[in-house]
Amino acid sequence: MLSKRFLTAFLVLPGAVLLGAAKTGATTTVYTLGVSGAAGDVFDGVDGWSQSEANFGSEYPRSYVQPFSGGVTGFSVGGFYDTEPFTGGNSMSVFRSVGVHDARGAGLEVAFQLQDSEVLVDSGNPGGGYFDTDRNQFSLGFRDLVSVVFQPSGQSADPAADAAAWNPFVSVDGELRAFTGARLQEDGLYTMDLSVTSVANGLNYVATLTDLGGTSLTSSGSIPGTSASDPLPEVEVGWGLSGSEADGPGSNAVAISSMTVTVPEPALPLLCLAGLIPLLGLRRRLG
Repeated sequence: MLSKRFLTAFLVLPGAVLLGAAKTGATTTVYTLGVSGAAGDVFDGVDGWSQSEANFGSEYPRSYVQPFSGGVTGFSVGGFYDTEPFTGGNSMSVFRSVGVHDARGAGLEVAFQLQDSEVLVDSGNPGGGYFDTDRNQFSLGFRDLVSVVFQPSGQSADPAADAAAWNPFVSVDGELRAFTGARLQEDGLYTMDLSVTSVANGLNYVATLTDLGGTSLTSSGSIPGTSASDPLPEVEVGWGLSGSEADGPGSNAVAISSMTVTVPEPALPLLCLAGLIPLLGLRRRLG
């Protein structure tokens, strides 16, 4: 079981760790998270990200800028600020294009935390905070290709209990595949690695979850109906109802402190050929 850890000891590190993995020579970094703004600012539109559901106002964003320890600034998606019903169904997402690339060989690395409000509702102080025992579902991954989904499995009526928990699954082609042995806790600190590889008949995925103590669990499999030349879709962070909520979105969120997307570097023979093309054209004009 992946264990729970503390926020301040962890979030100083991921930027250096994740960027280092992208400089091996085999891959090219096509996106690293870069967020500006003050805590609680609307995240929609920041750093190229879009949001599928409109905010009810600038003071009640569905996705928002969030600072972490060590000067790291990331973002959160969830109901800390806005617990109004969804208008477009039972879910919403924030998403971002990472350019035109093949999906094969792509990788996504995310440092994240599942959080819940620890402030009880006070009808005499509407701005003082919010706590709701409902727990929502969250997801991280490549939109409509493969994602890791976190479904709530436990909750407490006491906001100070830190007892909320989520079970992870891999979502592929509308199917939820169990991530055997893993369970994530409220305020636990985790990294997720998700890679897509090509095989003779399509694409495979490998998803790994790691806690602060270094314990890792992996799930892998095939992605039906795909080919090696399929384009890389947008990166997506999802938030939705799990089916057990009594009154809609709860006061919980997924917090992202770092994110890196990598793709394979072009093969050397192709680079050489690309360099020869203008030379061949010059020779033709001089001949």
